[in-house]
Amino acid sequence: MRRQGFKDALETQNLEISNQNFYTVSPTELNPRGLNIHQIIDQNAPEAIFCEDDYIATRLIKGCLNAGINIPTDLGIMGFDDIYEGTLLTPELTTVHVPIQQITNQTIRQLQGQVFEKEWAHQKTLISTSVIIRGSL
Repeated sequence: MRRQGFKDALETQNLEISNQNFYTVSPTELNPRGLNIHQIIDQNAPEAIFCEDDYIATRLIKGCLNAGINIPTDLGIMGFDDIYEGTLLTPELTTVHVPIQQITNQTIRQLQGQVFEKEWAHQKTLISTSVIIRGSL
Protein backbone atom coordinates (compact mmCIF):
# COMPACT_ATOMS: atom_id res chain seq x y z
CA MET A 1 0.00 0.00 0.00
CA ARG A 2 2.92 2.36 0.67
CA ARG A 3 4.28 1.94 -2.83
CA GLN A 4 0.85 2.50 -4.34
CA GLY A 5 0.36 5.58 -2.19
CA PHE A 6 3.74 6.90 -3.31
CA LYS A 7 2.88 6.29 -6.97
CA ASP A 8 -0.54 7.91 -6.51
CA ALA A 9 1.05 10.98 -4.90
CA LEU A 10 3.50 11.30 -7.79
CA GLU A 11 0.68 11.06 -10.30
CA THR A 12 -1.40 13.64 -8.42
CA GLN A 13 1.52 16.07 -8.62
CA ASN A 14 2.24 15.21 -12.29
CA LEU A 15 5.68 13.87 -11.35
CA GLU A 16 7.46 10.95 -12.92
CA ILE A 17 10.36 8.87 -11.67
CA SER A 18 12.28 6.67 -14.05
CA ASN A 19 12.33 2.97 -13.17
CA GLN A 20 16.14 3.18 -13.05
CA ASN A 21 15.70 5.36 -9.96
CA PHE A 22 13.85 2.69 -7.97
CA TYR A 23 16.14 0.59 -5.80
CA THR A 24 15.26 -2.53 -3.86
CA VAL A 25 16.97 -3.45 -0.62
CA SER A 26 16.05 -5.67 2.29
CA PRO A 27 14.57 -3.63 5.15
CA THR A 28 16.47 -5.73 7.69
CA GLU A 29 19.90 -6.18 6.06
CA LEU A 30 22.57 -4.11 7.81
CA ASN A 31 24.79 -3.76 4.73
CA PRO A 32 22.41 -3.87 1.78
CA ARG A 33 23.93 -5.71 -1.16
CA GLY A 34 23.03 -4.37 -4.55
CA LEU A 35 22.88 -0.77 -3.37
CA ASN A 36 25.98 0.91 -4.71
CA ILE A 37 25.71 4.41 -3.32
CA HIS A 38 28.52 5.77 -5.50
CA GLN A 39 26.78 4.44 -8.60
CA ILE A 40 23.62 6.26 -7.55
CA ILE A 41 25.51 9.49 -6.87
CA ASP A 42 27.68 9.32 -10.00
CA GLN A 43 25.00 8.47 -12.57
CA ASN A 44 22.21 11.01 -12.89
CA ALA A 45 21.96 11.36 -9.16
CA PRO A 46 18.53 12.17 -7.78
CA GLU A 47 18.25 15.12 -5.42
CA ALA A 48 16.81 12.81 -2.79
CA ILE A 49 15.92 9.22 -2.10
CA PHE A 50 12.59 8.40 -0.49
CA CYS A 51 12.82 5.14 1.46
CA GLU A 52 9.92 2.83 2.12
CA ASP A 53 10.63 2.90 5.85
CA ASP A 54 12.87 4.67 8.34
CA TYR A 55 15.05 1.62 8.95
CA ILE A 56 16.11 1.55 5.30
CA ALA A 57 16.66 5.32 5.39
CA THR A 58 18.76 5.01 8.55
CA ARG A 59 21.02 2.40 6.96
CA LEU A 60 21.27 4.48 3.80
CA ILE A 61 22.37 7.54 5.77
CA LYS A 62 24.97 5.45 7.57
CA GLY A 63 26.23 4.01 4.28
CA CYS A 64 26.44 7.46 2.71
CA LEU A 65 28.32 8.94 5.64
CA ASN A 66 30.76 6.00 5.62
CA ALA A 67 31.29 6.61 1.89
CA GLY A 68 32.01 10.32 2.44
CA ILE A 69 28.70 11.49 0.98
CA ASN A 70 27.33 14.57 2.71
CA ILE A 71 23.66 14.36 3.70
CA PRO A 72 21.73 16.45 2.61
CA THR A 73 24.20 18.47 0.50
CA ASP A 74 25.12 15.62 -1.87
CA LEU A 75 21.94 13.58 -1.41
CA GLY A 76 18.74 14.10 0.55
CA ILE A 77 17.17 11.11 2.28
CA MET A 78 13.62 10.73 3.55
CA GLY A 79 11.99 7.87 5.39
CA PHE A 80 8.52 6.70 6.34
CA ASP A 81 7.19 5.83 9.83
CA ASP A 82 8.75 8.50 12.08
CA ILE A 83 10.56 6.08 14.37
CA TYR A 84 12.33 7.52 17.39
CA GLU A 85 15.73 6.33 16.16
CA GLY A 86 15.50 8.78 13.25
CA THR A 87 16.03 11.62 15.73
CA LEU A 88 19.26 10.04 16.99
CA LEU A 89 21.02 10.39 13.62
CA THR A 90 23.14 13.26 12.43
CA PRO A 91 21.54 14.68 10.43
CA GLU A 92 18.15 13.79 11.88
CA LEU A 93 15.89 11.91 9.47
CA THR A 94 13.15 13.70 7.55
CA THR A 95 10.21 11.32 7.50
CA VAL A 96 6.51 10.75 7.08
CA HIS A 97 4.72 10.55 10.43
CA VAL A 98 2.17 7.79 10.79
CA PRO A 99 -0.25 8.39 13.69
CA ILE A 100 0.03 4.98 15.39
CA GLN A 101 -2.31 5.91 18.25
CA GLN A 102 -5.03 6.85 15.76
CA ILE A 103 -4.52 3.58 13.87
CA THR A 104 -4.69 1.66 17.16
CA ASN A 105 -7.90 3.42 18.22
CA GLN A 106 -9.50 2.73 14.85
CA THR A 107 -8.47 -0.93 15.03
CA ILE A 108 -10.03 -1.31 18.47
CA ARG A 109 -13.29 0.25 17.20
CA GLN A 110 -13.31 -2.17 14.28
CA LEU A 111 -12.76 -5.16 16.58
CA GLN A 112 -15.46 -4.00 18.97
CA GLY A 113 -17.88 -3.67 16.07
CA GLN A 114 -17.13 -7.21 14.92
CA VAL A 115 -17.63 -8.61 18.42
CA PHE A 116 -20.73 -6.69 19.50
CA GLU A 117 -22.69 -6.15 16.27
CA LYS A 118 -24.04 -9.14 14.37
CA GLU A 119 -24.47 -7.18 11.15
CA TRP A 120 -21.03 -5.57 11.24
CA ALA A 121 -19.64 -4.77 7.81
CA HIS A 122 -15.87 -4.62 7.37
CA GLN A 123 -14.56 -1.12 6.70
CA LYS A 124 -11.48 0.37 5.14
CA THR A 125 -10.12 3.39 6.93
CA LEU A 126 -7.69 5.96 5.58
CA ILE A 127 -5.48 7.69 8.10
CA SER A 128 -3.72 10.88 7.08
CA THR A 129 0.03 11.20 7.45
CA SER A 130 2.25 14.26 7.72
CA VAL A 131 5.78 15.12 6.69
CA ILE A 132 8.24 15.82 9.52
CA ILE A 133 11.04 18.01 8.16
CA ARG A 134 14.42 17.40 9.77
CA GLY A 135 18.02 17.66 8.63
CA SER A 136 18.35 14.85 6.06
CA LEU A 137 16.42 16.59 3.29
